[in-house]
Parts: sequence; C-alpha cells; structure tokens
Amino acid sequence: MRPNKYKKFVSIISIVLSGSACVACQRDDLLSCDGDIPSIERPSFWTRASHCRGVEPDYDKVFNDEVVHRFDITVEPEDYQAMTDDLNRLAWETVLPPDLDDMDDPIWVPADVEYDGKLWTKVGMRWKGHSSLLGAWKAPIKKLSFLLTFDRFEEAFSNLENQRFFGFKKLIFANAYNDQSFIREKTASEIFRDAEIPVVRTAFTQVYLEFGEGP
Repeated sequence: MRPNKYKKFVSIISIVLSGSACVACQRDDLLSCDGDIPSIERPSFWTRASHCRGVEPDYDKVFNDEVVHRFDITVEPEDYQAMTDDLNRLAWETVLPPDLDDMDDPIWVPADVEYDGKLWTKVGMRWKGHSSLLGAWKAPIKKLSFLLTFDRFEEAFSNLENQRFFGFKKLIFANAYNDQSFIREKTASEIFRDAEIPVVRTAFTQVYLEFGEGP
C-alpha cells in the first residue's frame, strides 16, 4: 500500500504481555501453534515467531531504538465512522461521571495491521484514554491514543485464536497529549528503567491510518 493513501501520525508504543507460555510447532505442511485443534487452519501468511502465542516476546525487534517503526492500519470506513460517532457521544452527549476513570470505554472495531512486511487481520482497535482522550478530541486533535488487542475478535474468527504480535498480546499507542517535546513518556520510562524500577518498554513509531478518505 502506498504511503500517500494513509494518514500519518507519530506515536509512542508500549506493550502489555500476554502472560502465557507455549511453543509453536509445525503440523505437516501447514503452520500450527501449540495447542491447536486439527480443525484450525491458520492463515497462510502467519509465521510462528510473528503470530503464535507463547513465543518469546521479541523486544529487540519491536523496541529497537535504532529505527522509527511503522504501522499501517486499515479500518473499514463504516467502522471508523462508528468509532467517531461513539467518541462524539462520549464527548458531547453523555453525562460523564465525576471521576472520568469511570467513564465508558470507547467501542472496539476490527482492523488490519501491517508491520515489517507482515499482516495481522481482525485485530481489535479502540481509542484509549479518558480526560486526555476527550481533551484531544475536543481540541480538536485527530491523532488519538489507541489500543490494539490482537486476539480481541477470536470468538468470531476461530482461525485467529490467540493471535499475537511477535509474542505480545496488546500494544498501546500514546499520542503525547499536551507534550510538545514528544519525549516525556519515553524519557520517563528510561529513567525508571535505569533505576531498576519495573516500567513499560517504549519506542517511537509512525502510524499510517487508512479509513477510506485518502491522505
């Protein structure tokens, strides 16, 4: 897909580990992941290292600070419209609770994700945040924080059960809301890590979002 078909954002990515442990294996001439039942036919573009549950999370690839990573995300126009309508409802039509942490989460929609020449399909995507999300949307800023959960829609698509991204189940993309330097979240995480305090891993990334409107 050509870059000029996408809306280009720059984000910060962090991760949530899946917490499971298994080893992918090969079944005849088809890819299978450990624990697969015989009736599951994995997509032909899957690989064990990139898509199966239980492989060792590839920090060196996903969080390589020597490159700026790129994600190409495609959302069907009607799904993107549903996300927009839902966000407008939360921002303008809903009586928000006193504590915004108690507000409803935005809706999930399926998305296709391309990264480093590989494809992940029917990945769950939703906007992320509470006050920061509503503040950005009302600004208005269309570069919003969001989540990707790779097995979110596995009940509807059984061949995608336990889909992973190089060992990770979830990715979090932050938009550096109210941070014009764009380094606060990444620098803070590195300071804590240097102090041997557990903290999320981060890396800068480019995001191209295609939802039917071109550049």
